[in-house]
Amino acid sequence: MDVRGLQSMARTLGRGIGQIMFQNNALSGAIMLFAIAWTSWSAALLTLLCTVVSTVTARVFRYDIQEIEDGLYGFNGALVGIAAGVFLMLSWQTVALACAAAALSTGIARFFRYQSLLKGYTMPFVLATWFVIQGSQFFLPHLQFYPTATDAIHAPVYTQAFFLSVGQVMFQATWVAGALFLIAIAMNSRLNALYAVFAAFLCLFAVVVHGEDYSTFNLGLFGYNAVLCAIALGDRRLASLLAVIAAILLSVMLQMLGMRLAFTTLTAPFVIATWVVEILWTYTKNTPPSMNSPTQAATVTQAST
Repeated sequence: MDVRGLQSMARTLGRGIGQIMFQNNALSGAIMLFAIAWTSWSAALLTLLCTVVSTVTARVFRYDIQEIEDGLYGFNGALVGIAAGVFLMLSWQTVALACAAAALSTGIARFFRYQSLLKGYTMPFVLATWFVIQGSQFFLPHLQFYPTATDAIHAPVYTQAFFLSVGQVMFQATWVAGALFLIAIAMNSRLNALYAVFAAFLCLFAVVVHGEDYSTFNLGLFGYNAVLCAIALGDRRLASLLAVIAAILLSVMLQMLGMRLAFTTLTAPFVIATWVVEILWTYTKNTPPSMNSPTQAATVTQAST
């Protein structure tokens, strides 16, 4: 591969990571990858590897080249890689499972892109990761999982909850990652960044129904799905703002329900909440609330690098 080919591949991979937050911009993706590396180099490498696997899988099966170059077959694989690093301790089995799931996410993404009922969003990642988590417990019971229990915290930390609501989109529990993610979004779309801030701020009010233990609240676990809902549905219309608020509230309720049932929700609350709002919008015969989904990011996103 010549220099031009390497540059093209780097742009594709960068866009693939950027598309996790609907940014068709390679520089935004590079900043997001750096934010992950700030917390864990191994997680960043696994993210990059799975982005490569999902992208190459799309090329092998000769999917639409423009969609591949816009990162639309890379972002679900990238999320699979991050999740594998979060839920499973690093080993060759973890890497193999993550790569298999990344390839699987590409096939699922293909299905969603060529049916007109529902947009895929991050559901290919969700389904592939559920498969990895459940499959590894069944077929590889010796594979170690990271503990998820946290000590009870009896006071809310609003600044931490705000930044981690953004950071947890990619499972990053540091305020530095959250801040860098916001910068990466703003570099490509100030409107998307504004909606991300709005969603993270709105979710701070979830504290009023949280009881005495604020550990999950402070970790931003009520906000990350809301941030994705806001970016996916938000545009400059008032109707869009109302749709965003409805999706945010629904995603928070779904996340709370999932936690109460001890279920690994991942980004399923975001996907389901956005689907519900879009279906209601279609049912009422109004214009869909936004065009910011990965399905159309290549033509709508303000900048592309």
